[in-house]
Amino acid sequence: MTKWQNVFYSKGKTKENYKFPKILSKDNEYHSEVLKFIDILIEDLKINNIDEAFIDIAKEYRQIIDKVLKKYYSGEIVVAYNIIEKLIVEYKKSGIIFSRISKSYSFNYYIIENKKWEHFLFYRARFGDISNENKEDALKHTPYDMISKIGSNRFSIPGQPCLYLGSSSYDCWIEMGKPSDRDFNVGCILLNKDYELLNLATDIWILLGAIEGLKEQKEKEMMFKSYILSQVTSFVVKEERRNFKSEYIISQLITLACKSNNFAGISYISKRVSSNEFGHNICMNLALLIPYEQGVRYSQSMVSEMKIGNPVNYAYFNKLKRASLNLSIQKLPYELTQKGIAIGDFEDQTPYTDTDFYDYDRYLRQITIQKYGINEG
Repeated sequence: MTKWQNVFYSKGKTKENYKFPKILSKDNEYHSEVLKFIDILIEDLKINNIDEAFIDIAKEYRQIIDKVLKKYYSGEIVVAYNIIEKLIVEYKKSGIIFSRISKSYSFNYYIIENKKWEHFLFYRARFGDISNENKEDALKHTPYDMISKIGSNRFSIPGQPCLYLGSSSYDCWIEMGKPSDRDFNVGCILLNKDYELLNLATDIWILLGAIEGLKEQKEKEMMFKSYILSQVTSFVVKEERRNFKSEYIISQLITLACKSNNFAGISYISKRVSSNEFGHNICMNLALLIPYEQGVRYSQSMVSEMKIGNPVNYAYFNKLKRASLNLSIQKLPYELTQKGIAIGDFEDQTPYTDTDFYDYDRYLRQITIQKYGINEG
């Protein structure tokens, strides 16, 4: 194995420190556990004789994260925000961490030479009975006249609408906590605009690929910075009945800084799958940051750039006879670059194409392009 691989792996398996998301029992564990993760990373970098520049970055980010959390806990939230915004401004200068969807490593299946994409395919889920709602409205962001219902989420703060999209129906299902079939509704959203994103989907595989494949040292260093920030925002705390979530401090400050710096959204790997699992392409999320517009229920600037399909209940879909659906053989975007997509871990894998979710994805895509008269080719 290479020096970099030895940082993260031992005897062919991911070291415990680099298995994400990290599950914590109590909210007050977050601060110390984040620093512990970076401390161990620094030691592993040293042991494996990694370039000093990366060790210095890890040390710098330890200080930054520690200071942000201390300032936030002390009530100096503006100071904490300014520190994070400084990072975001730096990322904006990078064509890797800050990029359009068509150039994003998060959705690398759209990076195809000489291919101009007219739209970008995502999935959006809703829970429960939505039969009485307008079909298109059911998949839009929470309307402005209902922002009092918006709670605290990883990349959105109370009262601030955010449109969470997934790269597959399976992704939506795990993000919703694996609801029952009758409570699970999904539809396609085709984005007409090639939005500019902050890419926070850097895990071990993506980082190692960047270290090996990128030519410029600065680009490698930026990917390493993105890796640390991605993992710092990948903690899950199981403590219930909390009005405040420490693991959301940094991710929500990132969201605010992104809005201030005209990022349209943030891409990230689902926190419901472990770093040991396969299927990256089908577990990528996009949080679109919704601008505020007066006098309307929904953001016209955002909605006008979408083709919104009709949501279909999963229980209903599973009653349909597959043969009669005449599903297109056209590959879905996530199949273009990752062959043999599987769900599960190293020991127990299931080909995604053998699952009902895969057929569900294809069906939803098919009825959406038919609705808008889009030529698949």
